[in-house]
Amino acid sequence: MLRCLISFVVTATSLVAMFAFTPSRAHAAEENQPINLYWTMDSAVDRLDVAHMARSLRARTRTDEEFAIAIWKYVRRTMYHYRMRNENHDDQFDAAKLINVYGYSFCTQQGNTASAIAQAGGLEARIISVPGHGMCEIKYDDSWHAFCTTSGFFVRTRAEDRHIASMEELKADPTLITKARQESRTSTPYLPCVGGRKIFDEPEGTDELPYALTYRHYGEKFFVAAVKKWKDFGGPNPSRYNAWMPLRQGESLRLDWDALGSFVEPKETPERHMPPRHVCGKRDRANPFFDQIAPYAKEFSGATIYRYYGSGKQVWKPALASSKALSQLARAENVSVKDGKLMPADKDALAVAEFKMSGPYVYVGGSLKGKAQVPQGASLKISVQGQHKGDAWQELYTAPEGAKAFNLDLGNLVKPNPKKGRKYTHYRFRLRLEMTGNVAVSDLVITGLVQHNWTALPQLVPGENTIEVRAQRADGSKLTSLADKDTFFELVWDEEGKTRTLKQHLKKPTQRFTVNVKTSTIPHMRYLTLTRE
Repeated sequence: MLRCLISFVVTATSLVAMFAFTPSRAHAAEENQPINLYWTMDSAVDRLDVAHMARSLRARTRTDEEFAIAIWKYVRRTMYHYRMRNENHDDQFDAAKLINVYGYSFCTQQGNTASAIAQAGGLEARIISVPGHGMCEIKYDDSWHAFCTTSGFFVRTRAEDRHIASMEELKADPTLITKARQESRTSTPYLPCVGGRKIFDEPEGTDELPYALTYRHYGEKFFVAAVKKWKDFGGPNPSRYNAWMPLRQGESLRLDWDALGSFVEPKETPERHMPPRHVCGKRDRANPFFDQIAPYAKEFSGATIYRYYGSGKQVWKPALASSKALSQLARAENVSVKDGKLMPADKDALAVAEFKMSGPYVYVGGSLKGKAQVPQGASLKISVQGQHKGDAWQELYTAPEGAKAFNLDLGNLVKPNPKKGRKYTHYRFRLRLEMTGNVAVSDLVITGLVQHNWTALPQLVPGENTIEVRAQRADGSKLTSLADKDTFFELVWDEEGKTRTLKQHLKKPTQRFTVNVKTSTIPHMRYLTLTRE
């Protein structure tokens, strides 16, 4: 029976400060202090960062070759070929970010991703460039071995050890490719997306769209010609990303195994044409991992697709009634809190209150709701700012006299703005409230819509699944309890035609519980929610 272990690990206070901690003495969780959550399974690859990915894959293999093949399979399962050019250069080549946030990219980015994991696992690796394509080589047993995750390609030699061929070996003997099928020396799968229509299956395709289908042309003839001009592009870019999730009191994160609307829009193509998805659709059936994605078949413009972007929602309701309410603000000038309401401490001076949202997933929209009291002579202005240096504050709303509530759409301001030459994805943003007079604001609800890669998330499997939850404070010290505020774990999935829900109240720094999946097939995961009330 396959057993699963899901663990949540907590450390560091924000996305930019999540890379190291110093252990110290144990404490109880404190009101309004953020804790960072992370979860994984022992049957799944630990996706926290490239080091954990490598360690997880290493633990499942015995030899360096098995490790290299496991990397190839993992990148193929969690990524498909689709345009991803919306990050700055370093971030669009960040292996852990590509796997956790996107789940898609073109060839050289995937070659970099596989190389980064291999390097983190102690093997030398390099990106390989051929005309019109990118792949990678991994060195073990004193020689190089060529892999293409994008097209699904590697071949073995005819040598006694049947090792995976290098670029130089493929160049010297093209029959290693042309006779690979005949001689049963191919990878599994082997070039599954090759062939078929040369344009998008969807009727709304444009001249800019077919590039995602370029890989249908990358068959044996392509590789025979390409290896003649291969070049070493050097080692992989460093990966700085990790998937820690910070949660404060009143905050929750929900991740869906589904595509529910907003997504990161590539620069080159109008959003209405480009929901990120594996455009080869039913060709995914050739992949050994098909049983893991089969429950998620979805129609896009009449085509059946099994892999696509994931949607999520981060919601924060600042605890303004708390005795430490002001400690939640990123900035507070001339601000007081009374009866759960924000207001100027000095009615004759400007009061400024700023709230910060951050997380490991890219924001693709959002909203701000609240109640307001704006009597005559008072004023309330609300603005939003992105995460990048030089981003200007953009006004969202100026309340009219007598205003009682507001419901503001952050979509076009938080959502990536595909302006050429500019970093335009946001993993953080701020909201600013400027108040004067007898204005009062309460019942704030800040929502950030996020995009993530659901194929990288662990999922339940048939049999008994053991779930483990762990917690640490932001400074790395141990927690004695979580009982000061309610922290919940909720998992929802479909099994035998019925929806099942597991909800656990987390009170201990380490807590275990089990889920028994009675079906013989992998269940359809719906969503996961982490909540601090």
